[in-house]
Amino acid sequence: MGTHSIESYFGCFNYGFKGKYLMTATRRADASSNFGKNNKWGYFPSFSGAWVLSKESFMDDFLGVLNYAKLRAGYGEVVNQYIRGCAYCASLRSITTVYGTCFSQANIANRSN
Repeated sequence: MGTHSIESYFGCFNYGFKGKYLMTATRRADASSNFGKNNKWGYFPSFSGAWVLSKESFMDDFLGVLNYAKLRAGYGEVVNQYIRGCAYCASLRSITTVYGTCFSQANIANRSN
């Protein structure tokens, strides 16, 4: 497989309001010797939000049956620098349709080293 190097940084921001509305945002930056020479750095964001339903007053009637409920949604991007022969390949994005989840190309691949 050979030798390679990687350098990574990330920053994270967490926010909560009243203990029931939660948000997280993260951004990761990766540089890899496996990425193409025209694009050594990749930037990968992620976001998530949550609502703790069990802390709402309308849930008081359900607390005997259900003691904790949280609704959460998120989005994030990742990369795999170890794909052989495809250093920084094109990525896919998911699209929700009436027929289910589909995938389409999100970007054009970078030329390899």
